[in-house]
Amino acid sequence: DHALCGASASFSSGAGADRVAQDLIRHTTERHHTLDDRAGLAGTSKVVAIRSEGLRWWRKQGFSFAAPTGILTGALLTSVADSGLRPEARVSEMLPRVMDTLFGAQITCRSFMNRLLPGLGGYVNRAGEEVPFGEGLPVHTQPARCLETLTAFVEKWHDLVHAAEEEVAARAHRDRKKAEDPDDEVELYDDFMTRIMATGHSCQDVIELLEGAKPLPKHVLEGLPRNAARYRIDENMLRRWEILTDKYQDDLDRLENNSRDLGPYVHIRLDVELEEIAKQIGPISEVAWSIVNPDVARVAARRVTLADPLADAHDIGLDSLASANFSDASDSLALKLVDWPSELSPQSAGSSFVRLFAQEGCRASRAGMRNLPPLPWTFGADQRNTVVMDIERRHGVAPFHCIFARSRAQSHRAVVMALGDPMSDSYVVCPKYQPLQVRNGDRLICHQWTFQIRTEIGEDHRDRMSILTDEGEVWEVPFEGCHLGAGSRSRKTDFQPFFPSAKFVLTHRLNNMAAVHLVFQYHPSMNRWAVIDHSPEPLGSLLALRPGVSYPLSEGLRLKIGPFILEVARE
Repeated sequence: DHALCGASASFSSGAGADRVAQDLIRHTTERHHTLDDRAGLAGTSKVVAIRSEGLRWWRKQGFSFAAPTGILTGALLTSVADSGLRPEARVSEMLPRVMDTLFGAQITCRSFMNRLLPGLGGYVNRAGEEVPFGEGLPVHTQPARCLETLTAFVEKWHDLVHAAEEEVAARAHRDRKKAEDPDDEVELYDDFMTRIMATGHSCQDVIELLEGAKPLPKHVLEGLPRNAARYRIDENMLRRWEILTDKYQDDLDRLENNSRDLGPYVHIRLDVELEEIAKQIGPISEVAWSIVNPDVARVAARRVTLADPLADAHDIGLDSLASANFSDASDSLALKLVDWPSELSPQSAGSSFVRLFAQEGCRASRAGMRNLPPLPWTFGADQRNTVVMDIERRHGVAPFHCIFARSRAQSHRAVVMALGDPMSDSYVVCPKYQPLQVRNGDRLICHQWTFQIRTEIGEDHRDRMSILTDEGEVWEVPFEGCHLGAGSRSRKTDFQPFFPSAKFVLTHRLNNMAAVHLVFQYHPSMNRWAVIDHSPEPLGSLLALRPGVSYPLSEGLRLKIGPFILEVARE
C-alpha cells in the first residue's frame, strides 16, 4: 500500500514507472489481492514490464489515486480502437457493466495494479498459445492481446453480472414496496411463521438446526441423490461469492442499512445582524443542542393521520420529505451552484460550467439536464467527465475531481467520493447549528487547525471518541459532549443553541477561531457522534473528503469542490 501511494503521487517517466512496478510486486504479499489467487505471479520480467506499462498508461490518462470505472473502461476500449482494432459490440456493452459490478463506481490505483492486472490472462488465445495470468494487458505493445483478454474477461463474468444486476433491481423494488406498504412485510413474516409451525417444529428448533446445535434427523438425509458436485466449490461458485461479498470494491461506504438521514439542512448565515439570524432560525429552546429545519418543524407540528402519514407533507408542498424513500438516487439528486470566486464570474470567465449553472434555477439533475445519464456522475476538468468544469488547473480543479454515485446500502441515497488528486481538495461544509455525523478517521479543517476524529468501541459497547490535533495532542471527548474554541471562557450569545460546559481550549493560532467553534454531541440511541458548527465564518469548519471513502449526501448539504460551492437539492 505504501509503495502504491508513492506510485500515485509523482511517477510519469519510464524508468520511474519500472522501478515503482518492481516495488509494487515486491510488496504484494497479501492473499486475495488478485482476481485469481492461483495466478502464481512470482515477479517475472514479463509481468514487471506489463505492470510498468500499465502504470504509465494510468498516469497518461490523468488518473491519480482513483479513477471513475466507466471512464477507465472507455479509455481501455479507446486504446484498443486507436490501434485499428474494433471490439465486438457485446464487449463494448458488457465490459463497463462487469467492471462496475466488480469494482464499483471508482477503481483505485492499488486495485488496478494489484487486482485487475494480475487477474487478466489465464486462457489460450486463438493461435493456441497460453496467456499466463498477469500478462494479458500490454496496452501499448500488444493491443491485439489486450482485446482478446478483455473479450475473455467479459465471457467469464457475463452471466454472473447479469444475475447480480437482476438481484439489485429486485432488491430496490422490494425496498420501495416495503416503504410504500409496511404491512406487506408483516404479512410475509406471518406466512413464514405459519409454514414453519405446520411442520411441527418450533422457531427454536429451526434456530438450533441452522446454528448446528442440533443434528439433522437421519430420515431427512436418507434417499438424497449422490451428487459429486454437492458441497464442492467450483470456479463459478467462487466468482459468485466474490460478487456477493463486494470483494474488489475497496471504497468505504459510510452508510448502513439502518443509517438515518440527519437532513434536510437549511443554510444559515451567522456573519449578519442578530435580527437576521432570528429570522433564519426562529425560536429555539434553551436546552436544544441544534436547530430544526423550519420545513421539518412545520410537518411535525401538524396532525398526521395513520391512514396516510405522508399526506400532510404533500399538502404543504414538502414533497422532498414525502418522497425521500420512494425515488431512486439518480432521479432525485440535484446539484446547484451557489457560490464561485469573483474572478470566475459568468461575465468575466470563459467557462461554460460557470455560465450554465450560474443561471437562476439551473442545476445538475436528470430533470433539469437533457441526456444526463443515471448515476454515477463525474466532475472534473477532463472532457470525458459527465459534468466538465472547464477552468484552469490553477484554480484547484483536478482532471477527475470527484464522483457522485448511488449508495450500495440505500438505493435512494446518493454519496460523493473524492478521486484523490494531490493538488486539489474537496470538502463538506459543516452546516451551522445543525448536527453532521462524524466517524472514525474524519478530518475537520478549522482555518489553521486540523482535527482528526478517532473512535473505538469501549467495554460498555459504546464508541469512545478522541480528537487528534495536527500538533499530536489527543483529547478524550466525554459522552456528555464538549465544545472546542479559542480562549478559556465561552459565553452563550442570543439565538445560539445549547453547548456543554466541557471545553478543549485553543491557546494559539486563533485567527478567525470563535470561542465556541465546534460542539461534539453523542447520540446514545444510535451510538453515533455528531459535530455542530458554531463558527461565524461561512467556511469556518470543513469536513475533508478522503479518497476511497463515500460520504452520504443530504438535502441542503453544501460541498466545496475546488473553488466552487455546490448545494445538494432534491427533484
